[in-house]
Amino acid sequence: MKIFNKFFLKYLEIKSGGYINMQLWNQEFHKYVEEKYKIKVGLGSYGYLNFPSGTEIGNYCSIADGCKYLSGNHPYDHVSTAVCFYNPELGFVTKEHDIKRTSLSIGHDVWIGANVLITNKCTKIGNGAVIGAGSVVTKNVEPYTIVAGNPARIIKKRFDKKIIDMLEASKWYELSPYTLCKYIDYIDDPEKFLKLLEYEINDKS
Repeated sequence: MKIFNKFFLKYLEIKSGGYINMQLWNQEFHKYVEEKYKIKVGLGSYGYLNFPSGTEIGNYCSIADGCKYLSGNHPYDHVSTAVCFYNPELGFVTKEHDIKRTSLSIGHDVWIGANVLITNKCTKIGNGAVIGAGSVVTKNVEPYTIVAGNPARIIKKRFDKKIIDMLEASKWYELSPYTLCKYIDYIDDPEKFLKLLEYEINDKS
């Protein structure tokens, strides 16, 4: 990262009142990340700076340290798997020789534990999903599903189908934290929480 970029990040950090706050709420920083690193990130999300260009992350996502996304594989069917023979950024070959790369779409309210490795076979992680620390994710993760292990396997759903359908239909994650926190006393009761939110949700739509 260039010196200018470091100073700019420091300026935004001070302006936001801290590094995590900068990632969570600073729209200027989000714009900078999208323009500079081609990562789209939503309100209230943090931990996304190690992801590659093309990654899209929804609102209210929590991504712990050490998480990585592998957007492509070394070409083991070529004479050599060495990066200089396929990555045009190194200056030896043109773009036509580059490997096929995928991009990752992470939904809203996703929690990814520490040191999770996501392979290029996974291109979508659904809303409300939870991925256990140290997992290796080799396929897409359905909404509100908890997965863990190597390779990651389904542990359970966070809620029953009725509640999941209600959460998906409500799009509660489009509301600000100030609005959502009006009903914080009911956050452990999704059905009641969403019922109380109905006015806010309908007013937004």
